[in-house]
Amino acid sequence: MLSPPISRTPLLSANPSLDYLLAQVAEAVQLTTTQYTKATEHYEAVARWLEADDSLLAKLSPRIYPQGSMALETTVKPRGEVEYDLDLVCQMSHSPGSAMDLYSAVYERLAAHQTYRTMLSKKKRCVRLEYQGEFHLDIIPAIQDPFRGTTSLLVPDRELRGWTPSNPKGFASWFKSKAALRLVEKTARYDAEPLPALRDYDEKPPLAISVQLMKRARDIIFDGDDNAPRSILLSTLAGHHYQGRTCTLTSTFEILYGIQEQIRSASPNTIEVSNPTNPDERFSDSLTRERYTTLKEFTRHLTSELTKLLDARGLDTYQSSLESIFGVKPVATAFEKYGQLLNSRRNTRTLTYSPTGLNIITPTTSPRVPKNTYFGN
Repeated sequence: MLSPPISRTPLLSANPSLDYLLAQVAEAVQLTTTQYTKATEHYEAVARWLEADDSLLAKLSPRIYPQGSMALETTVKPRGEVEYDLDLVCQMSHSPGSAMDLYSAVYERLAAHQTYRTMLSKKKRCVRLEYQGEFHLDIIPAIQDPFRGTTSLLVPDRELRGWTPSNPKGFASWFKSKAALRLVEKTARYDAEPLPALRDYDEKPPLAISVQLMKRARDIIFDGDDNAPRSILLSTLAGHHYQGRTCTLTSTFEILYGIQEQIRSASPNTIEVSNPTNPDERFSDSLTRERYTTLKEFTRHLTSELTKLLDARGLDTYQSSLESIFGVKPVATAFEKYGQLLNSRRNTRTLTYSPTGLNIITPTTSPRVPKNTYFGN
């Protein structure tokens, strides 16, 4: 059963050890280097096929770029046997006709490939390539929105049999501006923009880490339930309520409290959440009554569980609390790396004591932990 709401805002003291552990949990749940490499190879191969000179799409000047968690650097490995997804936009200079004509053109080009035709399926707004046992690649046909311009798009919707608004590139830019971080530009072959490189915890902004932690906690709680909060909804709300903190735990608390306050302010109505760079793209339209209830319960529950960390004392208690939120494997990986770092800092005499425990970052006022020589007293 999910926890009741928390009415107090916890006062956080600097605890670099806990922040390090949270960041390592986030790193442990993102795509592995092997998964990322495979995704990149498939992404580039599909892009080359769609953009080739002999392609049916060549006259439409397709441009390929990633969207979603890969673009935001907030990937989270699915639990169990569930495949992860990689989204890419195939933006054309114009449509050969109606929205359905554009959708069909992309589908037919992929169906012309001997391998891809056996992997194809049609979805509401994308064409899906299923890489069995690995992931699925969702390819979203699009053209520029002639009224909004810039990066705003119109995307075919098979249920509406018409156009629907979107702006994934604008959203990614907005999210990264909130995180005060920009992608490193790389030279791309063809017109396919590269996937953002995997980065270590100390290179990733707290906003991205907080989103990864929220998504992982959601997956643990709801375990594939269709009513679980959508990733795009969590990412948007997180971007709105992120206050620029460098502490991951503080950032996550502020995001969760911001969401809860937004929900309270909107009551008895539901909150409205749109793409900040294209208000016509309304993410909250997918919030059924059941999904709205789970969003409220999720933010309260995660706030409650994280609050327990503030009262925890000792690494064993930390580990138990973190496992209940994020699962056993990623937490075990985080503690293994933490142990390695402690040994390294101890040996170089850069490990210190503080009221919150052992510090992996050395304040000048904290007493140093002596190097362990293993030779007795």
